[in-house]
Parts: sequence; C-alpha cells; structure tokens
Amino acid sequence: MQSVIFIDSIREIYRIFRQAKVAATYYYEPKDHFNEKLVPDPADPYAYRPYMLDSDFDPIKTPHEIFQKIRLHHAGIKDREEIEKEFVDGKLGVLISTSTLELGVDYPNVTFIGIVGVPFMLESIPQRIGRAGRNVEKTLYTTLAIIILRNTPLELYYLYNPEDLIEGFKKKEIPVAWKNTAVKRYHIFSLLMDEMAREGKSTYILRPDGRFSNLEDFIGEIMGTATKAKVLLSELDAKVKKEEDISSEFLFNELNQEFKKLPKRIDDWKKSHDYTIVAGELMYIIEKIIINSLIFGKKINDEEIRNLINDMCKIMGKIYPWAIQIKF
Repeated sequence: MQSVIFIDSIREIYRIFRQAKVAATYYYEPKDHFNEKLVPDPADPYAYRPYMLDSDFDPIKTPHEIFQKIRLHHAGIKDREEIEKEFVDGKLGVLISTSTLELGVDYPNVTFIGIVGVPFMLESIPQRIGRAGRNVEKTLYTTLAIIILRNTPLELYYLYNPEDLIEGFKKKEIPVAWKNTAVKRYHIFSLLMDEMAREGKSTYILRPDGRFSNLEDFIGEIMGTATKAKVLLSELDAKVKKEEDISSEFLFNELNQEFKKLPKRIDDWKKSHDYTIVAGELMYIIEKIIINSLIFGKKINDEEIRNLINDMCKIMGKIYPWAIQIKF
C-alpha cells in the first residue's frame, strides 16, 4: 500500500520532511510501535508489526529504511520522473506532494490520500482523492482519504460547517463596499480594462517600444468599450439599494469628464519621455566607447592615452556614477 500526502506550501513540505528525518534518523522512530513488549496486541492501532514484510526488527535499521521510502514531489524537484517511476515500481511508500500530482496521474498501489489544509481550489479535493483506489487487484477500488484542518479561522469554520466545504463558494457573495463611490469608480475602470483586454486591445498607453500612444485614440478606445459594457454596469447597480447608491452610469460619466481634464501639457510629458529614451541610448553608446577605449589603452600601453581616458572617466562620473571608479 502506498500513500500521497498533499500540502500546498513547498516550505511546509520541507518542514514536515525534516521533522520525519529527525524522528527516523535521530530518535529511531517509530521503534516503539514495533516493540512487542510495549504493544503486545497486534490488533492495537499503534502496533505496526502486522504490516512488516520481514519479521526481523532492528530498532535502528528499520526507522532508517522507512524514511528512505519517503520522497518529496513538487515542480522544482529535478528528478521528478525518476521519483515517479520508483513510486510506480513500488520502491517508495509515501510521496509528500504539492498539486503536481493532482491531475492526470494514477498509481495502482495508492490507497491512502492525506490532504493537509483546505486547497486553494475546492475542486482539488475530489481530484486529489481520485488519485487513489484505481486498481481492483491492488486496492479493491478502495480509498481512505483524510483532510487535516489546521488551526486557522477559515479551516476551523469548515470543521464545524463541512457542508460549505462540499458546496464550495457557489452560494457565497463576495463582500464589496458598493456604497463607496471611490471603490465603485475603480471597479468601473477595471471593468473597462478587462473588456478591452478580452477584445484583444492594448490596455497600456505606452507602446512596447516605450513610447506614448496617441492619448485621444486611447481614451476613445476606453469610451467605445464602455458602450458594450452597459450590461455589466447594470449588474453592479443591482447589488445595492437604489436609494443608497450613485448609479454606475453617473460614475462612468464622471470618469469620462476626468479623462477630458487630463493635463494639456501631455505633449510636454511625451517629449520629456522621448528625451529620456534618447538619453538612455546615448549613455549606452558612451559606456561602450569608454570600455573599448580602456581595452585599446591597455593594449598599446601609452601613458598619455591612459591619462586621457582616466580624465574622461572622471568627467563621465558626474553623469554616470560607475565610470569614476574605472582606472588602469
């Protein structure tokens, strides 16, 4: 029988793994569970002897052997394929994994699934449980799955309201302060950006080359998208009482007015931005000249040229901080 323990946090996976290593290699656990004098009844749940393939028990060797059958599995593991093969071949007993084993993997010997904490997506729970009990001969199509809830407010809530864990968040309304006009204005603007992105339009006023797009055209794209977003805006209105709310259409018109009040000096901003790009390109060229001059100066070993280049570096240091540190 094999098992997979799901933990979403890589840091938590390594913490658990280190604890298991200390327990097995330093304290030789679980030695007491194999001790017939301490646990004489084989039906005792703390008796591990019935599960041993070999009746000979070495209190030091056995815990080490048990630990060697535990492996970690996550996206950053280099030998993932080798670990998966060893698991299929039955050479390993336990995989402590993130969601990397959640989909598309079936191991015939897995009959126990442990899930530590509530996954980010509740749909992950049946997916993870479905990794076990896949073979009638090995597992009799039987799975034991345990969800281990941690001491957090959300997980304690699910402990006492398990039906909500099953149904998920479908019946839950996400609380938003719709009465707050500033919040709603941001929502409206984000909504317009989402719609533009959905239609394949750019949502950045800066082009990929770092230069400004035409501001009027960009605002026109936003305003044109708003016409198609009227239905979504009405859905926002439906979430609050009319007498307590300012309509989305009013806020949208307000947003439109704000666009029109953008500084008249936008052309000056564009020129300043263009100058910055040109200055950056110029600094790059000067940097190359200095580096090539240094290489040339070293090759010819001329004192006058070295002094000239050092003077250049001092002058450049006032503009380009790293240059003043360069000397032969």
